[in-house]
Amino acid sequence: MKELEEDELGKEMEGEEDMADENAESGPLDGKFAKKVVNELYERYNTLRERKSAYKDLVLFLIYVSFNLSMLYLQRDASAAYSVVSTIQGSGLTPQDTETSTVASIYEHIQTVIDTFWVNPVCGDDKCEDPFEFAFYGRFGCKADCGTLGDFDAVTPIQVDLYFDFHHAQGSTPATTLMQDATWNLCPADDSSFFDVFNIKANKTKIKHIFTDGTACYFEDPQTYASLEGHINVVIADVPDGEWEIVAQADNFRKGRGAVRD
Repeated sequence: MKELEEDELGKEMEGEEDMADENAESGPLDGKFAKKVVNELYERYNTLRERKSAYKDLVLFLIYVSFNLSMLYLQRDASAAYSVVSTIQGSGLTPQDTETSTVASIYEHIQTVIDTFWVNPVCGDDKCEDPFEFAFYGRFGCKADCGTLGDFDAVTPIQVDLYFDFHHAQGSTPATTLMQDATWNLCPADDSSFFDVFNIKANKTKIKHIFTDGTACYFEDPQTYASLEGHINVVIADVPDGEWEIVAQADNFRKGRGAVRD
């Protein structure tokens, strides 16, 4: 009986050892299998990426080929192709030398093209090049090419009335100095322009005291005063419709007042 129990106990121990060996062997097998699966997924992912990139390159290549074939198709007419090429070559856009070795020569060619084609319009060539040239009025525009503004658009005759008295308190700045320093001009208002369709402000008694370069003003040179006290009356027949105002400069003591009347 005792021998039978020892035999059964020995068999149980052997069975446990076999199970331990199987578990020891199955652990590494599971790790290898998982690694194999991950490697397979990674390879498939890389394959898909490469295939997508290849398709993209193929599409771009087909577009490039189609563009070139289209250009060849459009140039199938030899006479038309020759006329196009000869026109471009004769226009000066392409350099005479087909080879260049310095960057300076490229800049020189670009400068030559700019100087040849981008030129200022010339008044008197019978071509009204809008917007650089426009109808004539005052000191502006090109009458020879574009005509007179009054023939195409509304102009308003206006009257500039300017009252001034430069007499000043004794011991201060001399009146003659104030008169010699002060100037005035007729300029577009800040909220207007030459071609805005507004009415001239009638009886505008405010004079604007501000520095201006006179580029947009009616008179090219600022107008001066000829006496210490008096009244200036100027009638201008061709002022474009818009808001205009008297702009005084160097009249520090506000010795002038005036109005623009239509």
